[in-house]
Amino acid sequence: MFFTCEVTINKGRDALIKQWMDVDSFRFWQEGFQSFEMISGEYGREGAIANIWFRLKGKDMVLTETILVSDLPYEYGGRYDFNKMSNTMYSYFEELGPHQTKWTADIDFSETRGVLRWSVKLFPHVFRQQVQRRLEEFKEYAERYD
Repeated sequence: MFFTCEVTINKGRDALIKQWMDVDSFRFWQEGFQSFEMISGEYGREGAIANIWFRLKGKDMVLTETILVSDLPYEYGGRYDFNKMSNTMYSYFEELGPHQTKWTADIDFSETRGVLRWSVKLFPHVFRQQVQRRLEEFKEYAERYD
């Protein structure tokens, strides 16, 4: 399943990217974020691998992130794996003006297993809404804080 989400943020691209890449800010805009651990490579660089821990609905979840493309401030892409699915997300940042940036995210849930396989087919809107909510939460955070 492939879809695109986007949001326009009232912040210049360079300042926005600085906030977006700040691991310490993840807890403010990524629901359930617990911690981040580099496994190999250098944070934010192609080939880097990290584990990201979340706690959602009382359950712990670990995502393994592998950076596929790192061409900031223009593009950033990664593969995200956990035991029931794998997906890729490519983010594009378009400067609309000195104080406005459009973030477009292309997401592909390419590998799903078990119950998630059917959930993706039966309820694709739920997955899209979840990603769109994350973009909106970042927008709120980015516009509120410097």
